[in-house]
Amino acid sequence: HDALPISTLRIRPNLPDLLPDASVEVPFGNFIARLGDMCPELDGGILYSQCWEASRDSEARGNRVSLMVSTALRVLHEEKALTLLERRDFPDNWSLFPAQSHINRVTHVRREKAR
Repeated sequence: HDALPISTLRIRPNLPDLLPDASVEVPFGNFIARLGDMCPELDGGILYSQCWEASRDSEARGNRVSLMVSTALRVLHEEKALTLLERRDFPDNWSLFPAQSHINRVTHVRREKAR
């Protein structure tokens, strides 16, 4: 596990609580809000928000996901623990930290059933 980002190790064991109904698509904004409640140091959390405000002054974060959480979600997507989805007709779009040859826009997330 040394090569995995710490946020992956933080999110993975919480997936059943973050996404309680396996195979149900959840709007990504709802997922980020729940993630912030469970992991206050990650996106959506109070500690993350305080650090953002202290370091970025008045810059709005908007629907941009941090590098750390984006990387963790991509790892979990590759492991098939969850699926990141983009529904083009859904108005609430989120941007993962840019990465070539990876999904960069997300509207929904779904936890996959354990194999």
